Amino acid sequence: MGQMMRQKTAMTARPKANEGELSRGYTLSPNPARPASAATTPCRLAATRSKPLAPVLTTITSVFERRRRMRSARISEWGVITEALKKAKAEAKALKSENEILKAQADSLVDYYNHLEVMTKALHKEVEQAKLMAAHAKDEVDSASASLAMIMDSAKDASYILRLALSDLGANTDDLPSEGASTMDFTEWSKKAGGAVADAAGIYGDFCTRIVVGLALFVLRLSPLLGPEGKSIASDHLQKQLAKDADTEEVDHAAEGGEEGAEDHPKVRYPRVPIYHEMTINEHGYEVLKVEKWMKKHPGRTLEDFDNYFCRCCEMSAF
Repeated sequence: MGQMMRQKTAMTARPKANEGELSRGYTLSPNPARPASAATTPCRLAATRSKPLAPVLTTITSVFERRRRMRSARISEWGVITEALKKAKAEAKALKSENEILKAQADSLVDYYNHLEVMTKALHKEVEQAKLMAAHAKDEVDSASASLAMIMDSAKDASYILRLALSDLGANTDDLPSEGASTMDFTEWSKKAGGAVADAAGIYGDFCTRIVVGLALFVLRLSPLLGPEGKSIASDHLQKQLAKDADTEEVDHAAEGGEEGAEDHPKVRYPRVPIYHEMTINEHGYEVLKVEKWMKKHPGRTLEDFDNYFCRCCEMSAF
């Protein structure tokens, strides 16, 4: 580019030739050894044969054309580079957006796992509470089973004592539930037996019958044969029947006194049945009064305990 400017400067610095010289192929060239003022004088012009302008113009044109091509190539290269940069920028933007999306997903996953950890801890606590509740329920079931076994034993003892009482009163006791019967069966039988004892006490009325009834009432109070309100079913029924019999007896005594002119009626006596004053426990005979007295002194004990106690006493007295 600098060379071209120097050539242009040299061309503009040359003096203008006339048309005749240009047509003959002569040009005026200044002498480099002399100043420009001397070179431009007409007397000192030297007619020299100079090169033609066509090759110079061709060279200049080719140079310009080459440079134009180079510039076009550079422009095309710049375009390619620009397109590549645009693509790279677009890819960078896409990667940035994908990175933001992945970052948002990672944050959501972190939040989800944090929430999941909290839920896991809560579930662990619930599992621990469920285990504690299951252990407590198991303990309650065990205690309920033990209580049910005690109730079953008490029901059997009460039924056996009522059977002995009914046997002493001469009643039939063949319908006693078997050993493998349920607690409800023993309860129902004890209720019926209590009513039968009350009926027998109303019929007979002597001292021994009252002892048997008192023993039956005592056993029923100790027995956990309870109704829905926590009261002994057989004991309540027996007491109600005894109160009813007492009221009936008072009414009968009042009718026997009568008013004036009332006709006297003979006193009705019911046939007595043999009443036994002893009871059998494990093939050992004991007095009913003795059993009743011992059970009053030792509440919560059973007939088996009474039998074991007196067996030990007999063994100790034997020595």
